[in-house]
Amino acid sequence: MNNISKKYNKYYHKDKNIFELSLINYDSLNLYIRLDYSKKENLFFIRYLNILGHKFNIKNTNQVTLSNELGSLIVSILQQLTNTELDDTNETNTDLVCFTSNINKKHIEYKFNSFIPLKAIILGDIFYYLFDSMPFKYHSIFAKLIAKINNTDYKYTYKMPFKFDLYREKLDKVFSASTIQKGEECYKLEKVRFLERIQDSYYATVEGENGLYTVIVDYDNKTRTTTLACSCPYEYFCKHMYAVIKSIRNKETYKYYKVRYVEENADMYNKMFSQHYYLCLGIVDDKIIILLPDGSMKRLFVYDKSNNPMFEVVEEDEEHTLSKKIKELG
Repeated sequence: MNNISKKYNKYYHKDKNIFELSLINYDSLNLYIRLDYSKKENLFFIRYLNILGHKFNIKNTNQVTLSNELGSLIVSILQQLTNTELDDTNETNTDLVCFTSNINKKHIEYKFNSFIPLKAIILGDIFYYLFDSMPFKYHSIFAKLIAKINNTDYKYTYKMPFKFDLYREKLDKVFSASTIQKGEECYKLEKVRFLERIQDSYYATVEGENGLYTVIVDYDNKTRTTTLACSCPYEYFCKHMYAVIKSIRNKETYKYYKVRYVEENADMYNKMFSQHYYLCLGIVDDKIIILLPDGSMKRLFVYDKSNNPMFEVVEEDEEHTLSKKIKELG
């Protein structure tokens, strides 16, 4: 993000930059954050922007004002950094963190993946004040950054890409014996209700003891790397993942319904050419169940207050089950 840094330094040339933080492909975000000091206003500013693609507009930057006391505290912590360089990156291009500072004319550059290394533990204090001042939706990023410091990194590592041939390698390389036994039972009882490949990912819905769980399997055929995630409470490779992989290997497909959200004020042209759709599990208790890209499920009303349908069916089974159910509710 060197190009971004140069443009920001030019745009805010009257302010002094304290540090820059770039989170590249970090939980699907490309987040650029910087702390600047305005001598004129005697205030510190956190400026941040989620970069989408290669284009960005500095005018869309979000800004949070810090008091002089809090900003000065961050600077004092920053001055305690003794190592000027640290490269603790791995071969993957995911969850890359780049931290740079030129405090007191001393150039500091740290690079690592996912978690703050223990030899840079002081960054945890800096990031605490940084993310605590930002909107709540970014607090989960801070929790992940300090996971190695808090010995909770195991909660995240199983969701990271790892070398595993999804279609050929033995499953006991990933799953314990007890999980395999439970996973076999889950598979034989046909608990995998939906399973569909969409681009490079498999999305699945599995029936569990306490409801429905979402399993997402990403596979890179070139590098033979796999990423697994499940919405169940179990914080490691679970039986639901096992049952889904077994279904994938047996070339099973149980397609989701596809629905499109109908905007109330959209004209006919936009309705016709809107390409975005949601995976749908059907209708339960008069509400439509939508699967969001992060794997979470939302139960929403089918009709608005004026009794107009808020969803239209894009794809369904030959019996038109979903369309019929929507009409029944109308």
